[in-house]
Amino acid sequence: MTTRPTDTDATPLQPGLPEPPRRDRPRRVVPLPHDVWSGRWPGEAECAEFGWILGLGLPDLNRLLTTATWDRSHHASLAPPGQPRHDR
Repeated sequence: MTTRPTDTDATPLQPGLPEPPRRDRPRRVVPLPHDVWSGRWPGEAECAEFGWILGLGLPDLNRLLTTATWDRSHHASLAPPGQPRHDR
C-alpha cells in the first residue's frame, strides 16, 4: 500500500522562501492589472503601433517577440530605440 507524505515528512523551509501551497487552505488569487479581454490577441496592439503588419493585415508577432523589449511597469512591449511609431 502506498502512503502519502505528511507535513512532518517535508523538509523545513529555508528562511525568506514563500510557503508552499497547502490543500487545506484556499489559494489567494491576485488580479492582474489588465485582466479584461480587449478582443485583440496579446501583442496585436503593439504590432499595429510599431507598424509591424504582414501583407494580409496580420500582426508580425515573431518580430515583436524577437525585436521588442517587455516593460514590466507598463505591461507593454517597447520598440527598439529609433523605431518610428505608426499609431493607428
